[in-house]
Amino acid sequence: MKFDENKFSYLEDFQERTEIFSGAPSESAHFIKPIVYGDGIIPLADTAYPDCMQFPDKKLEVYFGCYIYPRHVIMNKDGKVLSASFMRNRKHHHGGIKHIGDDVYTLPNSSFSAPVREINEPIYHADTDHPEVFGHVLLEAIPALWARDLIGEKNIKIATSVKMNKSYASMFQALDIKDKDICYLDTPVKSDKTFVPSKIIQRRKYIDPISKNLFERVKNRLVIESRIFSPERVYISRSRVPGRELVNELEVEELFRSKGFAIIHPQELSIYDQINIFSSAKLIAGVGGSAMHNTLFSASDTKILIVCSRGWLVVADSLICQNEGQLGYIFGSPLVDLENTHRTQGRWSVNIDEVRGAIKQHFDL
Repeated sequence: MKFDENKFSYLEDFQERTEIFSGAPSESAHFIKPIVYGDGIIPLADTAYPDCMQFPDKKLEVYFGCYIYPRHVIMNKDGKVLSASFMRNRKHHHGGIKHIGDDVYTLPNSSFSAPVREINEPIYHADTDHPEVFGHVLLEAIPALWARDLIGEKNIKIATSVKMNKSYASMFQALDIKDKDICYLDTPVKSDKTFVPSKIIQRRKYIDPISKNLFERVKNRLVIESRIFSPERVYISRSRVPGRELVNELEVEELFRSKGFAIIHPQELSIYDQINIFSSAKLIAGVGGSAMHNTLFSASDTKILIVCSRGWLVVADSLICQNEGQLGYIFGSPLVDLENTHRTQGRWSVNIDEVRGAIKQHFDL
């Protein structure tokens, strides 16, 4: 079935579902703010820092008779957008559906006009609304697999928009999910029975402690495939990555190199080598971006320093690094003045003397 009009209203209380697992929430935890060097001022981030991390109940539910659209959109048989579609505020930006007002949404034309496939077997939903971005896959799609082993059906298909490149396929395989187990959501599917897990990571609010077990499984199974030597001091560079250009990053790299840091370009490495580097290094520095989320694989006593634009601070890195004194920041400024927003992916620069000072204070070097 295809819907006639690309306008879909929101449904809060979906009745055609059954809870098959419920677990108590993890104990709430005080949020540890990062150390800020330079002027000591934390700029506005993608959301406000929490004072306390409150974790929700852990649930696994079965949704009956639903349409599963690419990029984390779930609708009932009447075309109502279900609350499980949203990982953040439902009126904020969503990569798979657009809010047009009064709790009404539209799909991208590519999703709305695509033919609907009918799936005649149960599926398990593990998706993200930004499947092209490593950080979203790591913090949203992978953690969604936490409840998969609670299902007795071992060969259940995993419904996801994540394209299985070698890195993603390796992480899924580390969790015993093979290529043949993937139901790729390049078009919408209709499923009579969809397993929908609750979120153990909400990348702007909390990272549930049980997620550590999942990432430990991934790390332990993949790190043994790495064949490189991992330095104790690494600088994670974005100088060969487009977007959010740090215009003096080569100067920053040279400063870290002089302090004994190896310059790493993670996009040029296998996921095995990336995990090896992040799990082995004692001192990690780098420019803010998805690659720095790999500190999920780092030891709790690893010291981390992020060089970040004031126009693109995300809370996720602070949620990952919740040990006192572990995470530090040094901020640079966008090259253009911002109007009506504090967020920009534009070019920026950082004061090299302030970076030098942060290295001395945070790493004692």
